[in-house]
Amino acid sequence: MKFINKISLFFLCVMAWNACSPYEESRPSLGDQITEDQISFAIDDSDPNQPVFTNTSATGFKAIWDLGNGTSAAGETAQGMYPSKGDYDITLKVISAGGEAQKTIVYNVPKDDPSLLDREDYNFLTGGGSALNGKNWKWDHTMPAHMGIGPPDGTTPEWWAASPDQKAGLGAYDDVLNFSIFGFAFDLENNGDTYVKDYMKDEFLSMGGTIVQEDDDITFDIDLNTEGWGWAISDRDGKKFLTFTNGAFPSWHVGGNQEFEVMLLTEDELQLRTIGQDGNAWYMNFIREGFEHPEVPEVEKPLEANDIFDDFDGNSNIAWILETEEFATYDNPRPAGINTSPKVAKYTRTGDNEWANVQFELAYRMDLSTRNTFKLKVLLPDYNDYESENGGTIGGKLQKVVALKLQDSKHPSPWETQVEIVQTVADEDLGKWVELTFDFSSVKEATNFDKVVLQFGSEGHKNSGIFFLDDFKLL
Repeated sequence: MKFINKISLFFLCVMAWNACSPYEESRPSLGDQITEDQISFAIDDSDPNQPVFTNTSATGFKAIWDLGNGTSAAGETAQGMYPSKGDYDITLKVISAGGEAQKTIVYNVPKDDPSLLDREDYNFLTGGGSALNGKNWKWDHTMPAHMGIGPPDGTTPEWWAASPDQKAGLGAYDDVLNFSIFGFAFDLENNGDTYVKDYMKDEFLSMGGTIVQEDDDITFDIDLNTEGWGWAISDRDGKKFLTFTNGAFPSWHVGGNQEFEVMLLTEDELQLRTIGQDGNAWYMNFIREGFEHPEVPEVEKPLEANDIFDDFDGNSNIAWILETEEFATYDNPRPAGINTSPKVAKYTRTGDNEWANVQFELAYRMDLSTRNTFKLKVLLPDYNDYESENGGTIGGKLQKVVALKLQDSKHPSPWETQVEIVQTVADEDLGKWVELTFDFSSVKEATNFDKVVLQFGSEGHKNSGIFFLDDFKLL
């Protein structure tokens, strides 16, 4: 009876909507192809340099605007900004259940409005109206993380961050980016060579480029035609975006639509983030030509030999850090053998992050000269799928292993500094608690490690699994 009532209520709602819809005659039925004739929009040009466009189409559920000035917007209304007089192509695309269609009109701005150009972000980027030749920017290549990559939903280059001058000689660091307020022009002086991601190879070959090297992505010998290149800044959802237009790109080409979130913009620094053609987030940091970072005294962590422990029953001095995985205190699933503790840690590898791990960073550098051996208890369930392969950078199956790694967090790519020990759990020990020992006495002279990474199931693959951990400690 409840099922019938819900169906009846659904059809009553549908009938009521159809009876009340003001667009009953003009709305296409589900599946009808929307046409250009059904697209319309109104323009409030009371301020012709800052018009407001409103979708008046009698169909569709999503409106997307191209404002003809290098910016775009989504929603029923959009406001344009046109400091310079001229004609601009305004395009409204409407998406409906029956497809999509778009209409373009030419919007004329009758006069200049210089006041729209006097903005802090414009002035920072271009030097403002007094900078007749625009403003030059170069890579911030002497600083860590001036290039990087991370997950598309992240905000930092957590997968890879370039160390100072890591990409020297590959065609990027001698590039000069020039932004001008006049005509919103952008120019890139590449000094003959350009550094690009490997998946941009065919495009640059079609432009007449010649490959110089492709050991680490690709460097092309190419003369760029930057005529007509431009830029635009827009604000959306509380964020600022810098878009490169008419084929322009900011020195290192990673593909994508060339819309960059502005992470930082000051008189001296420009930090950008974009989603590349591969779907990942790419980071690029630039500084004003001639700018030098002030020297900041480095605060060195002390070298100490302290207790490190977590029994997951409330006794711990570790602040675990997760990436995208699940890690939480859990009832002991097999309270027997060497571990009858009531509480343990349950780690779920989701498969979303092929390099997944849990880790913690210390406020000091570990003195390994006297304390260099870790012990922990693990339970690797026998119900995990250890046979299937689900892809990844390295690929392969979920492994019956636990890895412990020591890293230097100060390094922009800490994994490049790591010392790793991998322990394998035997097939006959699956589903049982076993104790593993990780002896780092071979690096007891090292004094730079302040980060500990614990990884279950190996890395470089997208297989999921569940693991249990207890009694983690440094002996």
